[in-house]
Formats: sequence, structure tokens, C-alpha cells
Amino acid sequence: MAEVGAWNNNVWVWKFGWRRNLFEWEKNLECLLSQEVHGVSLNLEKEDRWEWKEGEEVGYSVKTRYLRLGGASRGEREGVYKVLEV
Repeated sequence: MAEVGAWNNNVWVWKFGWRRNLFEWEKNLECLLSQEVHGVSLNLEKEDRWEWKEGEEVGYSVKTRYLRLGGASRGEREGVYKVLEV
């Protein structure tokens, strides 16, 4: 991927530029990608950062990720997630 967009009057405009022509099956993926980022807006005034919004903790924890992946909301964890549970 060469470019993903540009600023236009302080508003981010998504524009995907591919290094080669897409195969037919990739066009469906491009459509899905466009739908995913459609509601995402960038702000020149804010600093770039990653933010974890899972659980009540501030910041990322491996424990909350394992609990989420292990299906804590679905009841008993199985397999490797039961072993990894703290």
C-alpha cells in the first residue's frame, strides 16, 4: 500500500493507493476495509497513540486479553485459556 489518505482543509480523507492492480477477490477485501475505516476520523490537534479499551483497567494487561479471548463472558474457559488463567 503506497498511501492511505491525505489532509484536505484539516480533514483526513481516506484514499487507498495500491502498488499494483487488485485481483477480483481483493476488491471485496478493499470494500470491507473501506467500510471499517469509514467512521474513523483523524485529528491534527491530537497526538497519535494506541489505547486499550478493554475492561475497567487503565492500560493493557495480558490477563484481561486472555480473559477476553478465553470467552469469560461465555462461562467456563477451556483448553489453553484455562491453563493460562491467573
